[in-house]
Amino acid sequence: MAGPYYCDLGQDYVPATGLDSGANCHKGVGGLWDAIHGASSAMSLAAGETLYLKGTGTLSRLTVVTTTSDHSATWEEGDAVESDGGGSADWSGVIIDATAANVVIIELVSGKSASDMTIPDGIKNTTAAESDTTPAVGYQALKADKNAGSAAAGYIHIIGVDASWADVGGTTRAVLDADSKQANAISIEKQYHHWKNVEWSNSTDNGVTGASNTYYQWFQNCLIDNAGNYSIDGSKFAFAVFEECILRNSSSFGCFLPTRCRFFRCTICGAGNAGLMLATDTIVDDCVICNNAARGVWAYWHYNSIRHCVIDNNKTAGIMIRAGQFHTQIIGNRITHNDGYGIEDEDAQNNPSAYEDYNAFYENVSGELSNVNAGTNSHGDAGEHTNDDMTASGYVRRTLLITYDNGSSMTGASVGDAIVTAAGWGGTILTVPTGDATGTFEANITSGFADNNDTFTIGGVETGTVNGVPVVTFTGDNGTIYHTARDATLRSVAASVPVA
Repeated sequence: MAGPYYCDLGQDYVPATGLDSGANCHKGVGGLWDAIHGASSAMSLAAGETLYLKGTGTLSRLTVVTTTSDHSATWEEGDAVESDGGGSADWSGVIIDATAANVVIIELVSGKSASDMTIPDGIKNTTAAESDTTPAVGYQALKADKNAGSAAAGYIHIIGVDASWADVGGTTRAVLDADSKQANAISIEKQYHHWKNVEWSNSTDNGVTGASNTYYQWFQNCLIDNAGNYSIDGSKFAFAVFEECILRNSSSFGCFLPTRCRFFRCTICGAGNAGLMLATDTIVDDCVICNNAARGVWAYWHYNSIRHCVIDNNKTAGIMIRAGQFHTQIIGNRITHNDGYGIEDEDAQNNPSAYEDYNAFYENVSGELSNVNAGTNSHGDAGEHTNDDMTASGYVRRTLLITYDNGSSMTGASVGDAIVTAAGWGGTILTVPTGDATGTFEANITSGFADNNDTFTIGGVETGTVNGVPVVTFTGDNGTIYHTARDATLRSVAASVPVA
């Protein structure tokens, strides 16, 4: 194991070892190519090794030129090349790979991009003082297709960093911009890659794709933005983990048919179709899925779990379950403002294709549920659940055990007496307080949020001060929705705002 390695995407390509963050760091998108694939000057990344990546790289600078003759023995990385017809005024670049017969991969430095280069002009290697004709010119896709990590040796790590080469988590990402010219921002075709703090944007097809059955990818704090098709072609991946990633503004699905994948604390928004279209055995946990042009989540195959998510303002159902599918578990979500049903199953009622409970529903245009049995612990606003108590402020009924002091005649309170507070929360008494000056009682809180040191009046007579943070209890008519993504207390069901 060697490294770590370094790559500054903001510089023009120069062959380098990548072994330090100064003069020997990899440079440009060509340097990233060398880090992945290796070159005469650099080793390719191997299992357990790390590449630190900073700056912004324009992927359309990667260009592949087919030559009439084989130059693999004489043309080298770092050679300067230009148009043989128009010279450097037309286009110029630097060779990053000439090892394959009749193929030269270059990083463009100036002039036209690959879609504008004139094929008959040919290519001139000014370093080697040789020229050749070019039967074909095109964009070279960025691929992670050389080495794989492994369970034993570890992932290959590509980590975005700031200008000082520091991993600062969510505040800075390395950017790989397809410039609305490259089809895919990257194709990952080997197992066990870890991508952290990386942005892929402006692809004409998929943001992130791969070879079939590319297993064990790990994406952490990545952004896939403005893809011409899917943000992620999940059908290429299995056993992938997405943590705190953002998938937004794709023309079609946010993620298409992931299998046995895990989404944790992600935001999927602005997709031109469903936010997530799930294949099999995928868990979506603590995510925000909002403002998508079709379903928020489409459970297309079996054994999927959607839990603790905010699913808001999608243009058909919040969650759709395709006919014939089974064992979809939907637990503890906030499902609000969707233009169709909150949850819709294409199968008939009582089909075991969906289990929903502990969810909060509000203002779904068609209703809360279609062909799905209502969970006994869910809350709604449309009369479809036993707990029909969601309001515009997002409050739900919940039972709290309140410990108090500074009380005045507290044992005189009766079950059902109203609680009034200066702090704005209120409710009714469920159990008679245990003492006049100090003690405990259970309260059904119908609005607001009780907190330590709040003063209260019961029935307009008894008074006291909350002593200690009120405790949620699970006796009597207790509420159940205490945790949702991004908002642990469900303080509001206003339309979600995409995370930037």
